[in-house]
Amino acid sequence: MLNILLADRKQTAESIGIRFVVRVESTGLGFIEPVDVTTLFGNLLENAMQAVIKCSGERCIKVHIKNYNEMLSIRIENSVEKEVRIKNGKPVSTDRRGTGIGCLNVERCVEKYGGSILYKNDRGKFYSDVILNR
Repeated sequence: MLNILLADRKQTAESIGIRFVVRVESTGLGFIEPVDVTTLFGNLLENAMQAVIKCSGERCIKVHIKNYNEMLSIRIENSVEKEVRIKNGKPVSTDRRGTGIGCLNVERCVEKYGGSILYKNDRGKFYSDVILNR
């Protein structure tokens, strides 16, 4: 499921001039239910894509997945035109059409696996860092 989702997003991104880099250092993703793979990666990548589309400079999305002890670490990094506002640890949408349902669904998914998620900005990049327990 993840391979299909990543391949689709990569093709879409590259067709509109966005560099899309995937680095997977883990093969143990079988503990995540397919619906949760779709929820987690689908929403985070959609948010990244929407932010990168607005960039006039570098347009890049990077996905890094690796094992860390008995946990799975996921980092999605994307270029941003301007820093994303974070309130109470959550990104705040400036898009009036955005409902915030995607981030809420990601949060529920992360909690299901006893994990955590951290959003941060740093030098023109926005990071979504997820840790899931096996």
